[in-house]
Amino acid sequence: MEFALVAPLLILLVFGTIEFGWFFFTQANVANAAREGAREMAISGNLSTAKTTATNAAQPTSVKLSDVSIMPAVCSPGNTVTVTINVTYPALTGMFGKTF
Repeated sequence: MEFALVAPLLILLVFGTIEFGWFFFTQANVANAAREGAREMAISGNLSTAKTTATNAAQPTSVKLSDVSIMPAVCSPGNTVTVTINVTYPALTGMFGKTF
């Protein structure tokens, strides 16, 4: 009887921990991909190469070239490069919704 009352809470806690871990991994992976794209843009100055580098660095997630935007399009010494990656977070367990 007690297990029937505690089991849903325990399952919710376990699935919540799994989802949080997956979300944290995805966020860190996308942040690293943006960093790699900015580095490539600063080194080569080639927009398409920088987008491809950012897309390849975010491999476990489904990032496409159209999800990556880099500003400014032409990099010159002393300028700041901003890389933005838009990702729809896929839920792993589906217990809290399909996407975030």
